[in-house]
Amino acid sequence: MATSCSGSDEFVNFKCCLCEKKHITKEADTYCVECQDYYCTPCTDLHKMFPAMSTHQFIDKSSFNTANLQKSLPSFPVEKCEAHKTKLLDMYCADHDDIACATCIAIKHRTCENIHSVPDEIDTLYQKTEVEDMKQELLRIKTKMEDTEKTKILLIKELNAQKEKAAESIRQFRKEMEEILDTLEKATLKTLEERYKNCKEKLENEIKNLHRHIDELKLSSQKLIKSVGNKAQEFVAVKTSRKQIIEANETEAESVKNSSDVKVEFIAD
Repeated sequence: MATSCSGSDEFVNFKCCLCEKKHITKEADTYCVECQDYYCTPCTDLHKMFPAMSTHQFIDKSSFNTANLQKSLPSFPVEKCEAHKTKLLDMYCADHDDIACATCIAIKHRTCENIHSVPDEIDTLYQKTEVEDMKQELLRIKTKMEDTEKTKILLIKELNAQKEKAAESIRQFRKEMEEILDTLEKATLKTLEERYKNCKEKLENEIKNLHRHIDELKLSSQKLIKSVGNKAQEFVAVKTSRKQIIEANETEAESVKNSSDVKVEFIAD
């Protein structure tokens, strides 16, 4: 949930988020539940003009103090289904521990027995301790992924040094064999270059994949932080974060496993 902004020279406690992006300090008049941000009256009117946001619920500034605002927030998810863009993730399948929209439930979970409505049953589904544990787990796996990414970057540097060392060995060997080994030198350098490119490309692809997971973990962490005060969204964020952690762990483990395969060297034969 968005937080209040401390007063500036103009004593504005809650700033309009759109005006602030334009470096304009303007007091907010409403709070959008779905967007979880504050808006002045003109920006609120502009917000309502977009069809996709026309049904968003707004809370008046009289409820802006933290206690009243949290009491005013309806307990329903604001996150949309990736497969069905207009549907909210407001259903929970306990059989698969899966958050889904109503359409996904109808398609993928039609035979499941333990289906729950998140808004209707959030008081029994929600666990505050699980949110805090998930925040720590997201931070832990993000740090782990960042460490692995740094290791991959160092491996590329080592790979460059190994390539240069191998190339020098090849050139020295060619001098010893003179003209007879001229053809062999060129062929061996070509093989070395191909091996180097393949290893480097593999590492770069793994780094990209690691970085993608790191960004997703950061986003999940931000969603958890932003959803404070909305139990339903916190519940949804926890469940979606758990999936990302599983995928990130699998990617990181596979990446570490593949590190031993990254090496180039030249052995005179």
